[in-house]
Amino acid sequence: MVQSIKAFFGKVVKFIKYSLLAGFVVSLALVLFVDTDKAVAEAVAFNKEYAEQQLVEQAEAVAKAEKIAAQAKAKRVAGFHCLSGWDGSHRQVAIAVEKSLRDPSSFDHRSTKIWPKSMDGNDTHTLLMTYSGKNGFGGTAVERVSAKISHSTCAVLSIEKV
Repeated sequence: MVQSIKAFFGKVVKFIKYSLLAGFVVSLALVLFVDTDKAVAEAVAFNKEYAEQQLVEQAEAVAKAEKIAAQAKAKRVAGFHCLSGWDGSHRQVAIAVEKSLRDPSSFDHRSTKIWPKSMDGNDTHTLLMTYSGKNGFGGTAVERVSAKISHSTCAVLSIEKV
């Protein structure tokens, strides 16, 4: 009977030591079932270890959140927030180019490169889009356009063939 009770309390302690109130529950159990001086010392040691573990986990979580925020900020400054997550194109530029082709159904986006926000304070990005489409002779031609886009709204400011 005593061994089954010990086994039960062992499982209980194992279960609750990861909960938020684990330190208090273990402290209470030790005070009730073990020598008081020894129990207090063990409870203090356990609470200290648990608190240190929680601080380490919180510090790791804060560091991870800061890293993610820094990466998001870097992507935004680089202009990636204006590009499609699906194929990397700037949808407004792609649609404008597609509409200008002789056969709009032949439009095929190949790649888009974007440069970071301009340093002259204009709040613009420059991008270079490579695409293919049918030419006047029925063959496929690969061409490029350059576009200026707004950093804050991602709106197209100008497009020109390169």
